[in-house]
Amino acid sequence: MVRMVPDGKKLLGLANAANAHQLALKSRVSYPTVDKYVNKSEDSVNVSTEVMASILLFGCELTVEQLCDLRIGDVFKVVELKHNTPSGATSTDVLGCDPIKD
Repeated sequence: MVRMVPDGKKLLGLANAANAHQLALKSRVSYPTVDKYVNKSEDSVNVSTEVMASILLFGCELTVEQLCDLRIGDVFKVVELKHNTPSGATSTDVLGCDPIKD
């Protein structure tokens, strides 16, 4: 199974924030929510489009035009869930997203 999760490092980089707390303050989103998106994204089941918009527009200070021009790979990473690990636990592998060649 493959799914997309927020890429915390990329979000912090876009926002020029050192940590999830700074991003939460700038984004006007609660710290636990931003922490989940930045530091525990592989554990996330759902991503709110309202929260992502607030993080990108307020936290990263993007304009609506810049937001519309973002590629999915600019803020999300694709992970593959593997279920048959030796310990029986679920593991994740980050899959690479190659840039589109023009």
